[in-house]
Amino acid sequence: MRIFIIGPMRGRHDQNAEAFRLAERLVERAGLKPINPFRYEWDMGKVISGDADRLKQSLMIIATCDAAYRLPWWWLDPDARLMLRVARAIGLGVIPAHQASAEEIQRVGRVL
Repeated sequence: MRIFIIGPMRGRHDQNAEAFRLAERLVERAGLKPINPFRYEWDMGKVISGDADRLKQSLMIIATCDAAYRLPWWWLDPDARLMLRVARAIGLGVIPAHQASAEEIQRVGRVL
């Protein structure tokens, strides 16, 4: 099961990369595949520069996922708000970080 990580990047120190890495590890511990916006550009063998390009890529990739993991403070970033709306519109389950133990992520994965 592929879990897309949604969270604030714009205006955050280092684009909030550490929070995305921590979320990635938690999703992995649950036995699921995290889709981290900071990693998939490396996996594709190209560098995505700029917020607009990253957003375009994220919109394409989220459609291939089964659920989304929502980081705290997501509402502060307009791109994160858009990604959350897209996730809900295409029927993805959304796992809020504040209640996302590895067990909770596994439970959501089994329901989906």
